[in-house]
Amino acid sequence: MRLPRNNPILRIAVVAGLLALLPAEQLFAGPIAYLVTVNTGAISGTSGFLDFSFAPGNGSQAAFVSIGSFIPGGSLFGSPVVHGGVSGVLPGTVTIDNSTAFNDYFQGFHFGTTIQFLLSFGGLAVTSPDGTSSGSTFGFGMFENSAGTIPLLTTDPFGNAFTVDVNPDGSTTPTVFPADVLGAPPAATLATPEPASCALLALGVSVLFARGRRAIKPSTTL
Repeated sequence: MRLPRNNPILRIAVVAGLLALLPAEQLFAGPIAYLVTVNTGAISGTSGFLDFSFAPGNGSQAAFVSIGSFIPGGSLFGSPVVHGGVSGVLPGTVTIDNSTAFNDYFQGFHFGTTIQFLLSFGGLAVTSPDGTSSGSTFGFGMFENSAGTIPLLTTDPFGNAFTVDVNPDGSTTPTVFPADVLGAPPAATLATPEPASCALLALGVSVLFARGRRAIKPSTTL
């Protein structure tokens, strides 16, 4: 289909109409992000460990999770212990994929009152899900000891303050666990995920509109 050349407003309308005809999964598929805030006020002034993990299911599609924009509210100490598909070092961006059965980033930490970071999911399991493969699960936990056996601020028996499941259809499902008796449940809050392509779509339409306005010359006919 050729778009009309001489009518920029009509071109915008045609493009918007074509986008509207796309299936929702094609229009909105893309990396998913959560802004995570963890309330650590109940253990402020103590030391422990942060644990970030990303585990595949049996036959999962490739996926990864990135921890970025890390605002500790406390301080890191020591060198991280990593296993599996992990790259990067906090407070920079850390990326964990689901390439092995155990993918984990374990970091010593002096707790302040809050921890905040941006959690982004990507890979084929998110952008091009096949709908049949097993999902993967991200988990974030805090521990009192280096062995990772004494969890902090959670009632989850596995020590997670929260988890995020990557589902077979490419969607994600967060689960936030209540805090233990030391904290006010729940310790973690996650903002609603936003597909990155939605922002790109809005930007693209606004650019087309701006170009269309510039292309229209004011009439000099009375």
